[in-house]
Amino acid sequence: MGGIDVSFPEVNTTSEKSLNSPKNQLLGSGKDEFMKAALDLDGLASVLFGLPPLEQNQELNLGLFGNLGFYYNLLDVEATTTLSMLQNFSLTGTFPAILRLEDNTIINFNIGDDISLIMPENMG
Repeated sequence: MGGIDVSFPEVNTTSEKSLNSPKNQLLGSGKDEFMKAALDLDGLASVLFGLPPLEQNQELNLGLFGNLGFYYNLLDVEATTTLSMLQNFSLTGTFPAILRLEDNTIINFNIGDDISLIMPENMG
């Protein structure tokens, strides 16, 4: 008449930098189905209303000559549902960095920030 399949959810996420997100934001999401249930509606209707089965499998044993069988399915209606676990993540942060130049000049910045370096006039 139906069945239920339950499993432990295993959510694998993928991440990307969204075009609409702030500079230092990483977005991730993933989902996994952990329960599936099905109900055979035509079989249930046959039982509840005393109707002949809409699906039948018959086999006749012919002894030394083998078996003779048939199968029919006039109507197959099934209601199903699925439960899923969905996870969304966003990581926003500033990651400080230090850039030390040859002349020991130190430039502090955050990863992802734009920095500008001006070439001295007396170089090269």
